[in-house]
Amino acid sequence: MIFLIGRVAGELALPALMADIIDNGILEENIGYIYKTGAVMIIITALASLSAVTCGFFAAKVSAYVAADLREGIFTKVTSFGPYEMGSFGAPSLITRTTGDIQQIQQTTVMFMRMAAFAPLMGVGALLQAIRTNVGLGSVILLSLIAIFGVIAVIFVTTISKFERVQKILDKLNLIIGERLSGNQVVRAFRTEKREEKRFGRVNDEYRSINLFISRAMSTMMPILFFIMEVTTLAVVWVGSKFVISGSLKVGQIPAFIQYTTLVIMSFVFLTVIFILVPRAMVSMKRIGQVLETETIIEDNSSDAESRDLSEAIQASGRGSNKPALEFRAVDFTYPKASGKALSNISFSIKPGETVAIIGSTGSGKTSIINLIPRFYDPSSGDIFVNGTNIKEMSLYKLREEISLVPQSSSLFSGSIRENLTLGQKDKKSESDINKALRAAMAKDFVDERENKAESTISQGGSDLSGGQRQRLSIARALLKNSRILLLDDCFSALDFNTDKKLRHAIKENYRDKAVLLVGQRISGIMDADKILVLEEGKIVGSGTHSELLESCRVYKEIAISQLDLGEEEKSEEI
Repeated sequence: MIFLIGRVAGELALPALMADIIDNGILEENIGYIYKTGAVMIIITALASLSAVTCGFFAAKVSAYVAADLREGIFTKVTSFGPYEMGSFGAPSLITRTTGDIQQIQQTTVMFMRMAAFAPLMGVGALLQAIRTNVGLGSVILLSLIAIFGVIAVIFVTTISKFERVQKILDKLNLIIGERLSGNQVVRAFRTEKREEKRFGRVNDEYRSINLFISRAMSTMMPILFFIMEVTTLAVVWVGSKFVISGSLKVGQIPAFIQYTTLVIMSFVFLTVIFILVPRAMVSMKRIGQVLETETIIEDNSSDAESRDLSEAIQASGRGSNKPALEFRAVDFTYPKASGKALSNISFSIKPGETVAIIGSTGSGKTSIINLIPRFYDPSSGDIFVNGTNIKEMSLYKLREEISLVPQSSSLFSGSIRENLTLGQKDKKSESDINKALRAAMAKDFVDERENKAESTISQGGSDLSGGQRQRLSIARALLKNSRILLLDDCFSALDFNTDKKLRHAIKENYRDKAVLLVGQRISGIMDADKILVLEEGKIVGSGTHSELLESCRVYKEIAISQLDLGEEEKSEEI
């Protein structure tokens, strides 16, 4: 604030000193007075410039911290989102809010801190100095200000509604670009390049037209404001010359008054720039606020201390116990905003060392069961227990410590293979632990073939690996995590039958203490499970071993026969 006041005082002092030089130095032919006053002007200018630089430095620093805090806040909030919240916004919109919207706020913060206090102080101070110099000339400035306010009001009203529209269209552009990049092979395979180009072109044209409208409005405003300033200057010279002739105004006061006029008008120009940026920043802040204020449908009620004690109690009670590691009790589930139930009256349990498989047609609810266990969603009714404790009584962090999940689509990150394998691991894993997980997942051979083995770098999404390699690394990552429950959601789909069989056998032999819930589509991949659950339209229609279900469950038998016909099992005797 001290630097700001110093800058304003310096800027306001210069026109008066200029008038002094003209009236008492040049007209009086007093060279010494000119040098003396000129030196004072140079010192004041240097101090004002230093103050301006200091104010700019602090404004830039504060805006950078504001942007960093907002980015961190959004990122932290998004990491707490479940599938429902992610779907409500969409990844492209969240990216835009985290980058473009925050950048807009950062730019506005810089300008606001530099000009919001400086411009009014400068404008009011210059106006008072001008009126003090000559009241008659002060009325000229007041008339020009009325014209400036009129121009600003018209521009403001015509453009404010466009700012939010621009950000929404930018979201749509990012969505189309993201879909085009991720679905590049599909687009080429179905020869829809032209269709995608037209789709992008329509949105891009709309984005261009709105930006063009805003740019034209802004580019029209500034020349009008400078035109008003030039007319005001001419009016000051014309009216001021009459006051000089009448003797009520000194010659040096006319250039001083022109400088005051310029300072007043430029102050309002700066305020205009702020008025332009603020609505856009308000739109961006509103969009960011929507993310930060979003309440997740999953409530994490336990405190860290409570959940730590609870987790230790769970682990202690689970060791050497024959109680179920995982249990569903009469669970019903309906997706948010959906009309029908995805799951109905689901009840089953898995003991440590036991493998339970789930099979059913597409849309029968297999993945829905998996999603309920780590609380991506909560059941509509019924309860789920992990080691005898209701999962709603556990913190999300501690609950998910008890679970290793391999989803349908493999998610790998840019970095080394080791970094991907040890993702989220609390304790440092030894080389033997990593090798054990890689061998069990049938991934050791292709990892060792790479030049730097586990230290080899893979690209984002594992795009430089085959589908089967990505799945095996995802399985190895889940095995390396020291959890009691292993969830495998149809994650063997890219593996051949031989690798699939070896992998399941290796998991059973090397990780005997884990409770495994396996979702599969192929009979050959689940027939060795201790228990098989058959789902149809969200209900369990069969439960038992492979041989029992062939005798008792029509749905299971139909699946087995259809797959046998497709040659998915080598020997019909196995069924």
